[in-house]
Amino acid sequence: MAINRISGNILQDNLVRGSNLAVQANLTYWDVTNLRVGIKTTAPTTDFEVNGNIRSGNVTIYKTGNVDVGNVNINNLAEPVANSDAATKFYTDTEVANVLALFGNLYVSNTTITSNIANANITLLPTNNQTVIIDTSSGLVMPQGNIAQRPNPAATATLRWNTEYQRLEIYDGTEWDSVVSDVTNQTITPDGVANTFTLDRDSTTPATLVSLNGVVQLPNVAYAVTGNSLQFTETPLTTDIIDVRFL
Repeated sequence: MAINRISGNILQDNLVRGSNLAVQANLTYWDVTNLRVGIKTTAPTTDFEVNGNIRSGNVTIYKTGNVDVGNVNINNLAEPVANSDAATKFYTDTEVANVLALFGNLYVSNTTITSNIANANITLLPTNNQTVIIDTSSGLVMPQGNIAQRPNPAATATLRWNTEYQRLEIYDGTEWDSVVSDVTNQTITPDGVANTFTLDRDSTTPATLVSLNGVVQLPNVAYAVTGNSLQFTETPLTTDIIDVRFL
């Protein structure tokens, strides 16, 4: 008798099982009741659950939904190619840094502009040597601080408010010069013993004009001023009248 091929399905198209089925303990588990499949688990909580690692080529999320990784990390991401691709933290940080570089590494927080580079200047540079305009009708607050807080090194034409001298000062490329706003004076009556006197305000030798009995004294020769201290080279007499002009 000849052996012929039998056509058609040997088994029914849909195999129906009425109870759960486990293969090799929980290596593969079919939860028939909840229509779930588990790998290495007998209690899958979703349609498909793997208690272990998954390795695959391309993965397509069917329809719509979210990918929830819980509290674990997504590792080994490649650099994005399309706009819809996920980006690594390194790629994002690099791109953000490149954008910030276009603005001179400036950060704007509310209304404050700062630099993220240590000891860096912030430069306003209009094109074609145009003017920097601050459009306000109120005023401009100058940088302010004491002598120890002066910038070092200072650029020529640096302007600031000196809190010790209580006046504007400008750096001329060599030294700090006080900007004259008004001239005030102080009269001192010596006791014939002291050659150092306390002034009403802080000043410097170049910014202080001292007269003795109406005769102008030579700065750094007859006297010197440091802070609020006026010191004479020779002790004034009790009959002398000292006139101090703050320039």
